[in-house]
Amino acid sequence: MIWKMNERNRGLGAGAALLGLQRQKWPGPKDHDRFFGAIEWGPDGEPTERWERRSLLRLPTPFTLRLGWAPEKTARSFRCSRQVRHSLARILSAIWEHYGRDGATVTAAEVDLFWGCYFRADGAEEGELTAHARGAAIRIGRRLPEFVTGVFEAEGWAVGNGGLFVASA
Repeated sequence: MIWKMNERNRGLGAGAALLGLQRQKWPGPKDHDRFFGAIEWGPDGEPTERWERRSLLRLPTPFTLRLGWAPEKTARSFRCSRQVRHSLARILSAIWEHYGRDGATVTAAEVDLFWGCYFRADGAEEGELTAHARGAAIRIGRRLPEFVTGVFEAEGWAVGNGGLFVASA
């Protein structure tokens, strides 16, 4: 069954359950080390391969992603935190179902534009890292439909500007 938002059910509400979505309780930024695990740094100032193997995994996607900065290049998976993998899998599956399991429809909505999930990104305060540095944030699309934003919210993700979603309180 494909659940679609309309004027009568603007928010996901009961539709979230039909999509298999489960609201998660994500930690606030001060609790990221405890929840996601402290990043193990190498002598080069980058996360160690050991930390990456322990903390991240490659998540296959139900639809092809186009790289936001080079849309002619595509991906069928990306690395994310082990703690967010099930949530992201449910979110991407709900999006795929909503668009009728049709890649052309997903592309027309520009939901398939992928700007990244795991990469080194410093936070606003010195020494602080963003959730991207832990693989716990994702940026997709351009101007996302309310349905997509609602799917992330239904899983407890914080919604930022320009298609940014963070697994954080």
